[in-house]
Amino acid sequence: MSMTKWIWVVVAVVVVVVGLWWAGVFSGTKPSHQAAAVVTSQPQTDPALGSPAIKSDVAKIDTQVAVAVAPLSAAPTKAQISATVSAINSASTMMRALANKFSAIGVNAKTMGSAVPNVQALADLSIQLSNAGSQAGAANSTAMATSSSAASLKTAAGYIQTAQTAIKAARADVQTILNGLGIK
Repeated sequence: MSMTKWIWVVVAVVVVVVGLWWAGVFSGTKPSHQAAAVVTSQPQTDPALGSPAIKSDVAKIDTQVAVAVAPLSAAPTKAQISATVSAINSASTMMRALANKFSAIGVNAKTMGSAVPNVQALADLSIQLSNAGSQAGAANSTAMATSSSAASLKTAAGYIQTAQTAIKAARADVQTILNGLGIK
């Protein structure tokens, strides 16, 4: 057999083993019988990762998201766009910090077992935050251009609306993860 065929065989075996491991075959129980939030039964050593700290973070995020998704006026100004971009970036930064906490307490395939929605929500959260950041950046660049006109401000407002949609989706992902962890 040629070297290329061996490489493909090894890659295929690794993919199958990782898939079986991820599905919980090696854990001794079926994924559908595993606890949805295994980490909630483990003691937390870092108070910043506990439920009260996370609830506090979520309350702050909700306040910032409310500002970030406030509608712009029909004829937005540079100042309105700049303030909204700032709020979107702040909400995004806060949600990234919370996503890091989720990762630290084990919202991943290894410890969450069958809580695939949490894993998917964490991945989607990252995508939505990246999208919000890039759209907010595009809005800011467009609005702050030296020759910005009413048309370019409307274009920037369109970027803002897309960023706002991404921030709302990211907040929904946060809620999905909180529900999976049993944090209300």
